[in-house]
Amino acid sequence: MLARPLSLDNLKTSIPFWAWPNLLSLDAAIVALIWQWFLAKSFNLALNWQQELVLALTVWLIYILDRLFDGLKLDLSKAHSLRHEFYYQHYFEFAILALLILLTDIYFVATSLQISTIIFGLLLSGLVLLYGLGLHLLGFARAYKEIYIGILFSIGVSLVYLKDSSPELLLAIAFFAILASLNCLLISSWEHNLDLAQNYHSGIFAPEKINLQITASLLVFILLSLALLIISRNYYYFAIFLSFSLLLFLDFNKDLLSNLSLRILVDLALFSPLLLIFL
Repeated sequence: MLARPLSLDNLKTSIPFWAWPNLLSLDAAIVALIWQWFLAKSFNLALNWQQELVLALTVWLIYILDRLFDGLKLDLSKAHSLRHEFYYQHYFEFAILALLILLTDIYFVATSLQISTIIFGLLLSGLVLLYGLGLHLLGFARAYKEIYIGILFSIGVSLVYLKDSSPELLLAIAFFAILASLNCLLISSWEHNLDLAQNYHSGIFAPEKINLQITASLLVFILLSLALLIISRNYYYFAIFLSFSLLLFLDFNKDLLSNLSLRILVDLALFSPLLLIFL
């Protein structure tokens, strides 16, 4: 079984430095930037710093807002994660931060992006808003929330490339969407009891079956990404292969790690492109 989740009250020392990116919701923004850059590098695509900044700000804002909504519903008397308690205790600060990020993001979107990218972005924003309403208010998005997140996240990462997309690029984006979805599914499977206690749980889960399905999916996509690496000779699929393999390794060793360590390492598994930075 996983160790009892840490809380701000039972941490005997200060929060470990490696946990701060997750607590501040920066981990998702960093992952998005890494894969946006790696797509450009792998497929010879144009990318500028304004596009990178807009992506980072947008992803950071979405994750802060998501956790703010979760914080509104948090019941401290029941089992909960450290990140949810952190947002609960610093709700006002994060609300102000979200407003500042939103205003900065709007400025750079309006002054730096092409019209076609802005239109794609508005369409994606509508989907994200629909997802948020469906998850937090109406409940209809809960059944497949991890898959929705993976798809929306991958579209956001590749948004600036969609107008010039090719079959090869679309396949690469699809594999990243699968990787992001399985990343979210693993987190949900590990934190199922916490999510169930707080009524955050995904309707997709039948706990006795989902772990085996995730493991099987990871094995299948490890083999497929390795095959695509051999066929295409594109190191993009080596990074995909490494991330799938690291997720599988973490899942096999989940009983040896704390809940907080797993939550940090599962996102670090998506940092694999950094290992190939000089290729």
